[in-house]
Amino acid sequence: MIMEQNKSVAFLIDPIENLDFTSDSTLLIANEFQIRGYSLFYFLPQNLIFEKNQLYANGKYIQMDYEGQNITELSSEKVLLENFDIVFIRQIPPFNQQYLTTTYLIETLKSTLILNDPRSIRDVTEKLSILNFENYIPATMVSSNTNEIKNFIEKHNVAILKPLYDCAGQGVIKIEYNQNTEKSIEDIVEEQGYVMLQEYLPNIRDFGDKRVMFLYGEVLGVINRKAKQGEFRVNMIVGGKSYKTSLTQKEQKLCNEVGKFLKEKNLFLVGIDIIDEKLIEINVTSPTGLVAIKNLYGTDVGKIIVDKIETKLKSCYSAS
Repeated sequence: MIMEQNKSVAFLIDPIENLDFTSDSTLLIANEFQIRGYSLFYFLPQNLIFEKNQLYANGKYIQMDYEGQNITELSSEKVLLENFDIVFIRQIPPFNQQYLTTTYLIETLKSTLILNDPRSIRDVTEKLSILNFENYIPATMVSSNTNEIKNFIEKHNVAILKPLYDCAGQGVIKIEYNQNTEKSIEDIVEEQGYVMLQEYLPNIRDFGDKRVMFLYGEVLGVINRKAKQGEFRVNMIVGGKSYKTSLTQKEQKLCNEVGKFLKEKNLFLVGIDIIDEKLIEINVTSPTGLVAIKNLYGTDVGKIIVDKIETKLKSCYSAS
């Protein structure tokens, strides 16, 4: 049986057929594990089972041909997750009740290394966590009051409105103040409740944003993302392109502060977004950008990440 192998890693992800080899960070990490002799298992969040004080998952063992961009399913099994060395949470939002429940279930694992820490995934919500860095964020409001939202948009003339618990630019809109604004806001608030408003930073048009990837609180790499023609969102899933870049002195200071915060929260792999030297978002669920860093700079980020994980595993084993 595959589980008799010495090393194994389980990935909690979304349907694997939806992952793109040309941009997906999970596949890049999984390939490095496979190179080192780990068996690879993946499962969907709805396939978790907790019974008799044990956490199980129905899922599939796989083998990857990374260069050929092919995944072979080896077997479908119900497994005891406690038997794995590592459980990697790489499920994308929305961060809804099911996602929340998943973090509670995964947290019941006692002897398995879990990345990212499920408690920290709950605590460091991807939009709201920037509020810990008031000196580094643009003018920002969180509200479900239509009048307050309308006043914020009127004050700034143009604002970015975001749902709090989605990702990849989903539901993010640029909204201008006009006579139709109030009705639009009412509809959005009725559907979503609380939303985040931020001043629109016009430099996004020409300079895009910067995605900075952190590994245990240290900067792993940074890319510049620019939107396609006619789009203000720079996310690669909506056509954004990546380029080489570097951090300014102010951005480096910001990253130092964020890095300390991430270490305190025991967050392993995180991506932050910066526009015009201002912190926009902290991504802890399934941050992307590793493939772009590897392609642009030739940095073997998969090796660096798994090296760090194996060091962490050794310290866990020696402490037990």
